[in-house]
Amino acid sequence: MICSLRGLVILVGLAVVAVNAAWLTPAARTSIETVDRRIAPVLVADHVTKLRWSTGIELAKRDAGWTWTGRDLPVDPTAIDEIVAALRGGTWQRREPKARAGSIHVTLTATSDATTVELGIGEPLAGSEQVWLVSDGRALLVDAWIARALEPSPLDLRVKRPFAHVTAAQDVTVELARGGHPTVVELVGQPRRSAGVLVDADKVLALEQALTSLELVADRAPAAVTTTPAVGLVVRSSDVIDVHGGPHGTSRFWKLAAVGEASCGVVTTGVLAGCVARDTWRAVVGAVTALAGPARSIIERRPARISGGTVSLASIALPDGVIDLTRRAIVDGNDADRERVDELVAALSSPSAIVPLPTTAATGAIEIHRKDGATFILELHAGTVVRRGEPVGLAITPPAWAIITRPATSYRDPTLWLEEPTSITTLTIDNVTYTAGTQLGTWSRDGAGPPAVAPSAAEKIDEAVRSLATLRAPPAALPASFTVRHTIAISAARPSGPPVRHLLEIGEGCVARVEGRGVALPADICRLVALGR
Repeated sequence: MICSLRGLVILVGLAVVAVNAAWLTPAARTSIETVDRRIAPVLVADHVTKLRWSTGIELAKRDAGWTWTGRDLPVDPTAIDEIVAALRGGTWQRREPKARAGSIHVTLTATSDATTVELGIGEPLAGSEQVWLVSDGRALLVDAWIARALEPSPLDLRVKRPFAHVTAAQDVTVELARGGHPTVVELVGQPRRSAGVLVDADKVLALEQALTSLELVADRAPAAVTTTPAVGLVVRSSDVIDVHGGPHGTSRFWKLAAVGEASCGVVTTGVLAGCVARDTWRAVVGAVTALAGPARSIIERRPARISGGTVSLASIALPDGVIDLTRRAIVDGNDADRERVDELVAALSSPSAIVPLPTTAATGAIEIHRKDGATFILELHAGTVVRRGEPVGLAITPPAWAIITRPATSYRDPTLWLEEPTSITTLTIDNVTYTAGTQLGTWSRDGAGPPAVAPSAAEKIDEAVRSLATLRAPPAALPASFTVRHTIAISAARPSGPPVRHLLEIGEGCVARVEGRGVALPADICRLVALGR
């Protein structure tokens, strides 16, 4: 209850103030918040079609991309992206009279649709990472990155490494001309082929690295030229490389020539008009020259260049079986011996000697399929392989030949069985059986000899059991005259189910029979027969 007229008046006054705060304060706040701090608010940055600097540089956007007015040079799309990003997202921190910006050393005029904006680059603010711009007669203080993006150097606007993606091109042709004698190198496909042969991967790598490293280091070469090498270079590609910003999949070529040397390096004309480093230019010339010889001088001397080992392969098809490497090593549905597969890959990748094409028919073929889709087909002759379609053969060293001609069955995982040593209850060698005691390391003997086993002999039995618990032995052909000379058997208790028994029937030369199949036992396993005496 309001006790007096004076109290009522005060209450009404407070209500009026509250209403004004509720209605007027948000309006004032909205007025402040709607100040547009963008440096070019009227410009649609993504529609910019022309950029012109007061230094005389002008770029225009065409259907095929950005072009340099008055100069037939490729424009770096990354530099354009940085300029557009600055025009789109650049904001100012302070706004002052124009004179606060100091001297204007360059002006950028950007045109978007029917709108044109001029931005002058002024002086930096001392002691800060900020620079003054001038727009529409006012000085705007912006972050330094905005000013740097709006004022690129002529070198920054150019594609400085036009061949940076040459390694991804399907087909590449490089033509080198010196003294009127052109040298042409054609590299086809992946992996690279030329003159009908698979090209030495190291020579290809040298050329691709030299081309990708060829970089413009100065936009305009000094006038003083000390020598005149006059070496022309033309690079053509059927796809991928496209320094002009046009659609991929069309044939492109770039001409450049070294006309001399100066303090900046090698003076060039064409797509790299300016100056490139001496070392990179000479590396290109040397790499092209190295690939310009006859087929015998550029051929890959490794039967199958397998970079990355088995992880890069999908399969190896031998004459009598396939090793599948898609996920894990499998041969004929069985786990493969990874060590032996690695030996095969190493043998196929080892350098060989070039020999004339064999006149006899091939006895078989090996097909290597890489995961990237590349395929090598190697026709097998006596000690020689021929990559299908090539005019020469590759002589394989005897150790490598023995490996690549192994049957597919030899690549099966040689693990015969896998048991826990402590689960083995009996070891039988010929007519002598050792039975495990209730305590680990104790054994009793049945058959010839005393039943109790001395501790020193028990250690030998423990060692034999550990060797037999996990047994690995590669397949081996059983001779027609195979005769069992000794037997070794173990019995193991499983956590569930009946005990399991493994039997080795050993013949001459440590060849044994296991479940009807022949295996070549390790020598230390064959020596265990002495425990049966």
